[in-house]
Amino acid sequence: MKKSGILNPQLAELVASMGHGDILMVADRGVPFPQHDETVCIDLSVRPGLPGLIDVLETVLEELEIESVIIPNETQEKNPEMYRKMQDVLAKVKNKGNDIVEENIPHVDCKNLFLTGDTVDPEVIDLWGREVKGIVRTGECTPFSYIMLVSGTTF
Repeated sequence: MKKSGILNPQLAELVASMGHGDILMVADRGVPFPQHDETVCIDLSVRPGLPGLIDVLETVLEELEIESVIIPNETQEKNPEMYRKMQDVLAKVKNKGNDIVEENIPHVDCKNLFLTGDTVDPEVIDLWGREVKGIVRTGECTPFSYIMLVSGTTF
């Protein structure tokens, strides 16, 4: 029996399969899953608030090397408390000694990115080499509470 790290077998497998540039989204309870089978979708929610997004984010970041994150503009504007909590977590994470790069784009572009693999405005973000490989739904029940983790390399 595994006794530490990510205990959920689907999530552990998803994190282990991430390659450079792949995106793993950790999201609130309201996030829709794509209507295709190309994205791994994991629903961890048990009840409202359980598990919380920050708990899942911290656990994933113990095992996943990231180089950047994508956060919707609306998180900072409409849910500043969640945005501050995300910033506190990200401040403890480095990629080869460098701070994690944060990209902020409109919610509509984020939603299109994780549902269709593209954005409404192709100029909003460089998607070359990036693919939303997985979405993890938590029990978080606050608006615009999601973050896309862009996988980096350890070398």
